[in-house]
Amino acid sequence: MGMELTENELKIIEKADFYKTNEIKSHVFVVPKPKFKNGLFVSKLIENGNYFWFIENKSSIPIRLFLHEIYDIEDYQEMER
Repeated sequence: MGMELTENELKIIEKADFYKTNEIKSHVFVVPKPKFKNGLFVSKLIENGNYFWFIENKSSIPIRLFLHEIYDIEDYQEMER
């Protein structure tokens, strides 16, 4: 693979691997529109496609989250109202 990963992409891969390995729900900030997805990473980075499989809360269908779309990942917090 000829693509060099940025420092932020390496950080994202490391965080995603951590959340996947520990089965911790995550809050994922997605670009270009500032939005987010909450759920579980169900794969490590799929290198030939540069994406992760991710299952959003209240869904059972995995979606692709592409590495270049992920701005940051943090712990998911249940909203208390």
